[in-house]
Amino acid sequence: MSSCSRSAEAVEYLLGLLDPPMAASFLEHCAGCPECTEALEAEKLIEQGLAGSYGIPGGLLDRIDASIDLLDKPSGRFTIQRAVAASGAAAAVLFGAWRLLASSGRSLLAGDGFHQVAQAAARAMEPGSVWIAAIAFGIVLTTVTMVFLASRYGR
Repeated sequence: MSSCSRSAEAVEYLLGLLDPPMAASFLEHCAGCPECTEALEAEKLIEQGLAGSYGIPGGLLDRIDASIDLLDKPSGRFTIQRAVAASGAAAAVLFGAWRLLASSGRSLLAGDGFHQVAQAAARAMEPGSVWIAAIAFGIVLTTVTMVFLASRYGR
């Protein structure tokens, strides 16, 4: 352990973490401080030993850069909200079309009276219809999500 408080800067200097004025100041300090000079030489030997002992597999740096690029992309929260809204609208249209066809051509809101409107709403809310609407929504949402992810990540 060195008694000089600046000897720990040897690692930062070798890694290039010091800004230019600090790096110059450290080198000037090393000229008059044998402990820091010794620490700098020891770190250089460690770096040389590690650099020669391991090779970097081909393409690794490119894959790391690509991974960093994926992390730098915007979140796409607004796009996801639009996808969910589009899925809901598509599921509602599919559900409405299915109910219209299932009613044997009769309109869901046949007639003008409130009673008929309430009966049509009750028919639309029967358990089987709700399950079909939920399944349609799930299918549409899954499809939109898959298209969104494929377009975002290029697969």
